[in-house]
Amino acid sequence: MSQIVLQPSGSREAVEHYGNTITEPVKLREVKSKLDPKLTKFLRSIFQNGQVPMWGITPGGNGLNVTKWERVEPGAVVLFAGGSEIFGSGVVVTKFHNKALAKHLWGADKESGMTWEYMYALTDIRELNIPYKDFNRAVGYKPKNVI
Repeated sequence: MSQIVLQPSGSREAVEHYGNTITEPVKLREVKSKLDPKLTKFLRSIFQNGQVPMWGITPGGNGLNVTKWERVEPGAVVLFAGGSEIFGSGVVVTKFHNKALAKHLWGADKESGMTWEYMYALTDIRELNIPYKDFNRAVGYKPKNVI
């Protein structure tokens, strides 16, 4: 069974990031100077058009998000959620830690100063429209659970 990652993505910044690096994938030629050459080679082998959907998360307070990110495995299905629905999905190809690339792509969070440096590359991007209430019912969560 595939691992499922519930990725909160409803803030204004997250919606902007989704558009900038998922809907419009990252062009490898524009960021290769910020990537490890082995990672670049691997990504080119998977994304032959040179365009890679990427997502990142901040370390979070006390590194809480790092622990979650460390558990994500290649092949995991990521469900992007916000605005009371799951609106997109993708499959993790690889994950990597890259503060310089994250800062280049997304800048830094205005409140915390952190950047979304714990990253993963995704394939099989799909648009979805699954209301939280339907998802919650299907997985046995409380009806008003918010991802």
